[in-house]
Amino acid sequence: MSNDGIKAFVRAWRRDVRAQHLAKIGGSGCIKYVQRNRVTGTTTGAYDAAAQGIEADPALPWAAVCWTHGNCVCDPRKTAVLYMASHPDEFCGDCMDADDDDE
Repeated sequence: MSNDGIKAFVRAWRRDVRAQHLAKIGGSGCIKYVQRNRVTGTTTGAYDAAAQGIEADPALPWAAVCWTHGNCVCDPRKTAVLYMASHPDEFCGDCMDADDDDE
C-alpha cells in the first residue's frame, strides 16, 4: 500500500470512529454535540433531522437542538446548524431569555 493509500485509510478510520462516538453520546444522526455551552451552560447538538427522528420539512434536513430546554430549529444549511449548536442563545427562546436576565 502506498503512503497516500495509508493516509486515506487513516482518514477514513478516524471519520468512522468520530461518527461512532457522536452516535454514542448524541444519538443517531448527531454531527456535533456540545456537552455544556460556555455562555448558557446548556447541552446542545446538531443533527441530521431525519436520522434523529425529528419531523421536519424535507427542505430543512439539518436540526440544532437545545436539549436543556427542548427547543429545536431546522435549516437547509449544515454549516448554519453547526454554528447554532455552539450558540443556543441565538435560536433557543429560553436561552435568549436567560441571557437577557443576566444583563
